Order: sequence, then C-alpha cells, then structure tokens
Amino acid sequence: FDFNAIIESVGRNPAKLTMWVKENTRLVLYSGLLKGPQGVLMDRVGNDLDRALLLAQLVNSSGYECRLARAKLADNEAAALVASAALTPLPETAGGKPSVAYLAMDAEVTKQTKALMALVTPAINLTKIGQSLEAARLADAKDHWWIQYNLRGKWIDLDPDSDGKSSSRLGQEKPTFFVCATNDLAGKLPAELFYVVTLKVVIERWKDGKLEEEPAVEWAIKTWDHPAVHVYLYHRLDDKQSRAGGSALVENLSDLKEPAAIKTALLKQHGWRPLLVVNERARGPKCFDETGTLFAPEGGAAQVGSAVRSTFGNALNSGATRPTAQTVLTAEWMDISLTRPGRAPERIRREVFDSIGPAVRASAAKGPIPKPVYAESRQIDRAGALSGWTDHQIATSSVPFDYLVHRNIRTILDRRQALLKAASDPGNRDNRKFLLAMASEDDLNLYNVFRAVQPDRVTFLDKPNLSSCSMRWQAGADGPCRAVYVSDLAVNSVAATGSSPSDAFAACVHRGVADTCLEGLIVGKNPYGMPTTRPADAGAKNPPPPGSTPEIFSLAAAQGIQPVLVTRASDPALAAMQLSEDVRQRIVADLAAGNVLVLPAKAVAVSAEQRIGWWRIHAASGSTVGVMDNGRCADTAEYAMEDTVITEGMEDTVIFRRPPEGIQAQINRRSLVELEKAGVRPTSEKGLKIITQIIDSILGMPGLRVPL
Repeated sequence: FDFNAIIESVGRNPAKLTMWVKENTRLVLYSGLLKGPQGVLMDRVGNDLDRALLLAQLVNSSGYECRLARAKLADNEAAALVASAALTPLPETAGGKPSVAYLAMDAEVTKQTKALMALVTPAINLTKIGQSLEAARLADAKDHWWIQYNLRGKWIDLDPDSDGKSSSRLGQEKPTFFVCATNDLAGKLPAELFYVVTLKVVIERWKDGKLEEEPAVEWAIKTWDHPAVHVYLYHRLDDKQSRAGGSALVENLSDLKEPAAIKTALLKQHGWRPLLVVNERARGPKCFDETGTLFAPEGGAAQVGSAVRSTFGNALNSGATRPTAQTVLTAEWMDISLTRPGRAPERIRREVFDSIGPAVRASAAKGPIPKPVYAESRQIDRAGALSGWTDHQIATSSVPFDYLVHRNIRTILDRRQALLKAASDPGNRDNRKFLLAMASEDDLNLYNVFRAVQPDRVTFLDKPNLSSCSMRWQAGADGPCRAVYVSDLAVNSVAATGSSPSDAFAACVHRGVADTCLEGLIVGKNPYGMPTTRPADAGAKNPPPPGSTPEIFSLAAAQGIQPVLVTRASDPALAAMQLSEDVRQRIVADLAAGNVLVLPAKAVAVSAEQRIGWWRIHAASGSTVGVMDNGRCADTAEYAMEDTVITEGMEDTVIFRRPPEGIQAQINRRSLVELEKAGVRPTSEKGLKIITQIIDSILGMPGLRVPL
C-alpha cells in the first residue's frame, strides 16, 4: 500500500516497475476510473485504467515524465483480454489469511448459498445473465489504457496487459494522450470516466394533506483518490432562537446520568442543522425545524465552527411555547446516488428517521392524508435519531490487514508523548479512556479487513460500496434511554471472476451472505456462523435480541419454518404472509428494484414479538444482502448509558464500546513489535514496557475510535 516501498524494492527502472504491476496486480474488468492507484495497491486488482494510473504514479515518482494513453482494441484482442482476465486467479491481499473462526463461518455460508441457489436458479435466466455479462466485459475490455514515459525526448509505451516490456502495448489504433503528473494524475481525464457518489440529506414534510421533499445539504465525492472515504452525518441544534453571546450552551446527552434528564433534553429539541463532514471539512448550509421548514442558520449555531470538536455537542434550546404548526416534519433521509461510467445512475435511500412509515407514505401517493400527530414517543424517537450520528464509509477496495497495523503504529508514534503521559497514571479515568482509544480501531475498517479475507478469492468490488455505522438514542422497554448502534450495508455489490455465469452468480451470493454474517463487526459484535448456529454471545446474561437476517433464519429453522422465494409483488406466497403494511411496502420496493427475495414462509417468534428478515438477491448480478423488517440491512446493539462513554479529546471525538477483541490484540501487539524492530522508543525501554502493559490490560474493555 506504499508507493515508495515498491520503488525501494524494485528500483526506478520503468520496465521493471511495469513488470511489478503486471505480476503483483490482476486485471479485472469494469468501466472508468474507480479505485485509483491507492485502491489498486490495497486490493491488488483493477481495470487497465486504474492499473495504468498506478504505474504512472510509480514511474512519475521515479523521476520520469508520463502521460496516459487510450485506444480502442479490436474485437479479437478484447475477447482475448476477457478470457485471460477470467482465468487469472486474484492475488491475496497483504496479511489476508482466514482464521479458524472465519473458515467455520465460511462453511456455514457455503451451505446457505447452496440452499439459496437451489431456490433462486429456477427463477432467473442464467443464459441471459451470461450474455449480458459477456457483452459488458467485452465493451470494458475494448476501452484500453496504458502509459508512456519520456526517455530523452522519445515516448516509450508501458502496458502491463501486454508482455510488460518497453515499447510493447495492445491495440493498433492511434492513441489519445492525457497529461498526468504525480500531484495531478487524473486532472486531465474526461469527467464521464469518474465514479461519483452523491450524498444528499433530504427532509420530508406534511402540508395540506400531501408530502413534500426538499434537500438540506449535498456533497458529491469522486471515489478514485482514496479507497475508503468516511462521510459523517450529524446534527447541531438550531431553532432560530437568538442567544446572547456565549449563551448557546453545548450539552452532551451522554453527560446526563438520569434517564428523565435525557428524556427532557430530547423533548426540548425543535430545530436542527444537518452537517456532512468529509476529511474534517463540514458542509451544512441550511437548518430545518419540526414544521419541516428550511432556513438559514441563526442564533448561537450560526457558525459551523470546528466540525471535529462539536460532532456530538447538540445545543439544547429554551423550550419556549411555539405556535401551532401549519406543516409537519415527517422524515429525514440520506439519498445516495451512484453514478457509474456508461450506466444509469443507481439511487438508494437510507432512513435517518421516519415518523409515518412506508404504508402511510404509499397512501399519500393516492390521495390526501391526515395531519400527522407527534406524540411524546415520536418526539423522543425523532430527537434521539437526530442527536446521534452516522459514519458512512464509501469503499472501492478492501482494506488489507497490514495497512491497519501501519496506521495504528503511525497513530502511536504521532501521539507518543500523550500516550506516555497517560501511561504514567493509568488509574486516572481520563487516561484510561485515552489509552483505550489508542488500542481501538474503526469498526468499518475492521469489517473491510475481514471482508477481504476469503478462502477462494474470486470476487472484487466493481463499483463503490457503502457501509455505515449509526448511533442514536432510544427509549428502551424498561424506560431508560440507551445508545443504540446500527450497522447498514446500503450498497453491497461485488463482481466475480470466472467464465461460467452460474459460478459468477453463486460467488456473488456467497460473498453477500458472508458480508451479512460479518456485519456484526460494525456494531462491535463478534462474527458467527449461520444459519444453524446462534450468536457467540447468546449465552450472555442479557443477550441482545436477534437483529439480523442470519439470526432470523436460524430461528426459523429451529421453529420449523421453511424459506420461500418471492419474485413479484403479486406472488401468492407473499399474499399469504401476515405482515404489517410497512413491512409489505418494504418488500414490494425491493422487488420493484429488480431483486428476488428469499424469506421465511411466516414471521418468526422472537421473545414476545414477531420478526422477519429476508435475503435480497439482485436478479441480474447475484449481489446479495440480508434485510430486516425495519428496512435496514442491519445488525444492532444496544448499550446502557453507563456502558457508553462519549468524550472530547485531542483532535477527535471518541466513543467507547466493544471491539472484536481478537483482532484488536493482534493489531496492537504487532504495532509494538514493529516499533521495537524499528528502534523507535518514545522515551525509553521502560516507557515502552509501560505502554505494552497498559494496552494489554485494556484490550478486553469496550472500545471504538471514530476518527473525525
């Protein structure tokens, strides 16, 4: 994952660097510029444009002038390239060895995949899918890219898809050239080549019996320049109330120890300012209130200020009596638009909060609906969602384990003085929190590390994927408010190598089932096998209720409920199910998007309620994810207030909860070993020993670091 390390190892000879790219990365086919040089190094796969950019980065960094070259291949050349790419195995990523636990889970996933394929295969046209896939691969292969470098005034071809030697390239057509330099590799490329993810915060309001939508904030992100971009959504309070200077007090809900105080604070919220944060830059030009009216920021929250330091600081308003609203805020969503070269845009909507539900919304499309009434429980649910946060990770490649080790070492080195100071007094509560933060990792990145590890690596990301982790405050059945963490695989799509459409489809189904099982990592749970085994913490004193599709299918099997395939909204199997209208509308929406669904024949008994989840399988590609009846591709975990600590410190905000303990121990022990190998000792051998002992002592404690 480090360009300089490759140059130090291979040397600065352009031909040798070309051979390194040819031998250490693999060609996979998709259109446009998706991963970029860093993503190819992370994943060790890419199309010819992404791999050409990696080669340009290496050759440019070695002191040579470069330019990108583009030409159209003949049909026979493109067909040969497609055949070669299909048969070439994908390389392992650095440190990507499956554990015993992973292999056990993978065996269960394989069983579930076979069961799903047995149900799905009769309902899909694999021949048609294969023809479409072959046509797309051929079109992508025809658009060929490589680089040239300037050697004493002569431009020399470097093409990793040829034999890798200088002056050797595929294609006979006269090329088109694009200037590129290390500090601006893709600056001259046509805009239509980029993959763009556009995130838009949209609010919905009721007005005169109808529902209206309006965007509050928007951000478009090109994916190529980093393999994993984090986009944070949170809300600051702003209710149009002017405040005297310094009177806009910021109060963290986690600091309120009494449930009644948290409830009161939530009920006092009437206006919010949504903020998107990308790389410590915040964007939030508008606020909205409980009427669903958008307005410019005013009062004490007029300035964005430091988005990093105020992420969890929701200012509470005065709670003054307000006039009767003529419009009503009903929902907020994150609308996600994925633009791919040569494809129609793909749109996904993820709920932040929804006070009326899909069934009422479907009724509003047919005629006027009554004015929604906000009971106290709805107000708490709305304010609890808006008082939390969502970390969206846009990923174009998997994250290798060694990269996390490297980043953890870098963090330790950058904070070594603060770390030693905290280690000198580990009994101090704040010091322990800081040390724990240093020993923790980002759950979304941990998820992507496990995602990259598979016994037979045949799948890869051919478009941006989007996973998220959210925190919200929610009143539990016993009264106290709790911090609830939700994971969500909003876009979970992979492509597969291999020439057989059936094998490629099954590989995508297998990858999706495995991803859904691993999804528990995002909210701090340990992964577990399925569909017959229960969660690893099922024997705990107060295990969390099932909140994922694998658990639902596990319970369905135990209760003798058979799975059924649903391919259309009018399917008799769906009509026979006793489902709420909200759940039915979610199922209908998934079917309308080109998916087939596998779900239990009836709802499953979970404690004192009935729940259902389903496998959503895209009929044209096999991309699969588990979906729950609440609409989330999700697993959840609840933590009482005393188990969740939110604190502001250094340059980032830290939330502590359970990490996957095994990988945490491995990351940090390896980090310290690497530090010793490098001869880097923050102050002394005694100091390093203290750090080792303290980190060892806290590895088992709850913890998650969210780097804002």
